[in-house]
Amino acid sequence: MKRRFDIWSAIAPDGLLHQSVIVVLLAWAITLLPLNVEFLAPIEIALREFEYTDIITSQIQDDDSPRIDTSIVLVNIGNASRTELAMTLDVLYNTGAACIGVDAMFTSPVDSLGAEALAAVIRDRPNIVMGEVLENRALEDDEIVYHGCERGVLRRYSGITFANVNLPASSTFKTIRYWEPTGIYGDTVSPSIVLSLARRFLRDTSILTNLDEELFIKYQRTRTWFTAEWSDCVSGQVDPEMFRGRIILLGFLGNRIGDTMSIEDRFFTPLNRSYVGRTWPDAYGVEIHATVLSMLLHNDIVAEFDGIYDVIIAFLITISILAIYRTLTERLHSVGETIARFAQIVLLLGIFTALAVLLLDHNRILPIDISVACAVLCLDLATVYDGTAGSIYGRIRRCVRRIRVSRRNQRMQERIQGNAS
Repeated sequence: MKRRFDIWSAIAPDGLLHQSVIVVLLAWAITLLPLNVEFLAPIEIALREFEYTDIITSQIQDDDSPRIDTSIVLVNIGNASRTELAMTLDVLYNTGAACIGVDAMFTSPVDSLGAEALAAVIRDRPNIVMGEVLENRALEDDEIVYHGCERGVLRRYSGITFANVNLPASSTFKTIRYWEPTGIYGDTVSPSIVLSLARRFLRDTSILTNLDEELFIKYQRTRTWFTAEWSDCVSGQVDPEMFRGRIILLGFLGNRIGDTMSIEDRFFTPLNRSYVGRTWPDAYGVEIHATVLSMLLHNDIVAEFDGIYDVIIAFLITISILAIYRTLTERLHSVGETIARFAQIVLLLGIFTALAVLLLDHNRILPIDISVACAVLCLDLATVYDGTAGSIYGRIRRCVRRIRVSRRNQRMQERIQGNAS
């Protein structure tokens, strides 16, 4: 005999729909809990900065770079003095470079002659953009608020174009995954040096008009921009045609190009293959700026789905696993749970594969915190809930039954008394 669908059996406390909703809510609550248990501290430290995009970026994406950056040149300033940097900027400007950005701050004791020489080269040349740092950061409602900016020894000179070189979380040992187009302190808006250079380089700035929120940085395992040492530029060992019509970014790339031991202005990125327990930063700040600039020039922008999709996927995963579990345990008592656990692993692999395809092929990021929690914990949460809800539901039914019996007896007594009168 074919079993007829009963809506109450699905939405009752022991029903599939009811149970799935409760499991999703419990999994969501678990994702909000902080891990402050002392014996889990080493695990928390290792994993609190981990995201699934790190594995995709560092391990799965191909070495072949879809973005070839023939428009970007990085110049290593190393330990150049202000006078030497002024000479470098003058040479690069006269090569016909489209625009020049300087990712450097000069906060050491003032060399008056060097400062004057540097200001003389930069002043009234809007295609040369100097870096400034937004400082005195504080947290208000989980938002970073800037209370000022620092322009080093150049702050007293007029006619110089500035843009901020801040990177989100650059003051900590966290991974740089996002880029902020603008920074706001007080009533002043400071554009990122990347945004400022892109606007100067591109004739059509339509792709830059809607950049009002932070963007996910799409790193490439192979870096395809040109590089040069400042000393080679000044001495004429580099062909000037290398810079003509291009964007030039000056910044610290170590004592020499290829130096991976310096940690000054060096940060963690998802390209770091040691994504758990990492110990050494893997990219200089100017390289991160070049990566973001490459994204803007190629319009290779990554978008993020809303969190509601995470909830929907979590519900579908939960109801699928619970349905498989119920069906198998009814028919195959001995191996039903084992097969359901295997289905959990398959679903997790399927989710991760879909996420990799979305990011690498379609430039989309999907939040999966609740989905992963449901895929891993749904059977255990359902078991715990069954034991608790079953007991509570039984008590409620017994109470309701007693109330119904009591009311029925009371009506019968009232009817008997009415007939007797």
